[in-house]
Amino acid sequence: MTQLKCLNQTPTSSHNLVHDLRVALMTQQLQMVFQPKVCARTHQTVGAEVLLRWQHPVEGLIAADRWVSLAETHNLMRPLTVWLVNKVIHYLSHAGEGALPLAINVSPTILDGAFALHILNMVSTAGIPPYLLEIEITESAPVTNMTNLANAVRLLQSKGLKVYLDDFGTGYSTMQYLVNVPADGIKIDKSFVQQAPLIPAARLILRSLIELAREIDVTVVCEGVETLEQLTLVKRLGGQIIQGYLTGRPMTPNAFVKSIPVFTMPLYPAGEPDLYKVQAS
Repeated sequence: MTQLKCLNQTPTSSHNLVHDLRVALMTQQLQMVFQPKVCARTHQTVGAEVLLRWQHPVEGLIAADRWVSLAETHNLMRPLTVWLVNKVIHYLSHAGEGALPLAINVSPTILDGAFALHILNMVSTAGIPPYLLEIEITESAPVTNMTNLANAVRLLQSKGLKVYLDDFGTGYSTMQYLVNVPADGIKIDKSFVQQAPLIPAARLILRSLIELAREIDVTVVCEGVETLEQLTLVKRLGGQIIQGYLTGRPMTPNAFVKSIPVFTMPLYPAGEPDLYKVQAS
């Protein structure tokens, strides 16, 4: 994401950025954007991931990689996530019939039984169907208590929420997550998806991850799909849901709603050579 700054302006220091992030929570500087999730087979939009954008009053749009790690280390992840859950639930409570599931990122450092109950209480109070809120566990920080995390996931699932493992394959405890946390699905990191058409090793890893997910019966979301080559390969390997610039960039909630009935995806023409039949099979 391009960062907007004046030519004579220096970036805010980490210390000041933490202070500004606290202020941002109280002054409407944070905005929700939705990135569509699309069924690889039917090309229908099946939901969206909710992302946060920070419009700083001086620096303009600040890239998430500058402030997410600061939020982790300065105990801001919990209030940020509560703020986001409130916003998403408020949106869903007014979305009416036909609303699609929305997924929010939750750090494993804050997802315990108490936080899971807090989420469930908010969902219950708002009166929305639980399946409309999905949780994506990030791998931005190491897990200190896998048992507590697994119990929190089971609690959420017992009330109808689905839980995914985000950026799968690149984080701190990828395989430990899969063994110990009863996730409903995995989101394969975009690095594997984008390199797979070009690099045999990446293609083999992508195929192995999809096959592994199929064997343990969890849904596969392939992130970072930006080209028709990537889409074709993901579909042939068995990816079920796709997310990326090819199917939709992050957009405002209103733009997301308007995009649902008119979304179309170009396909390779009939008879297009099967570019990956040998390499991927």
